[in-house]
Amino acid sequence: MILERHETRTSDDIRVDAISEHEWRICDRRIPHDDARSLLGFIELTHGRYEVMEFADPVRFSFCTCLDDALARFTHHGDIVKAGAKDAAILRFPRPRPAA
Repeated sequence: MILERHETRTSDDIRVDAISEHEWRICDRRIPHDDARSLLGFIELTHGRYEVMEFADPVRFSFCTCLDDALARFTHHGDIVKAGAKDAAILRFPRPRPAA
């Protein structure tokens, strides 16, 4: 599937992959996961703020005060992604175990 740059991306089109307990990879689920074009950017929680790196032309950086607003940066027309119960398993990352 080839997506045109002007197509609307909604919260249903977004896949959130936890990299760590404070970092997330954001992908477009309409594009196969093994296609580099599916990678939309990253979100990192740093010093109480969510830093958003959005792969665009040019690459854009922004800061948000909550995860919902950070995720909304990856949708068009202000469609805000809600981190509700169905997303909780995606957004939570298990704490690392201490070394034995």
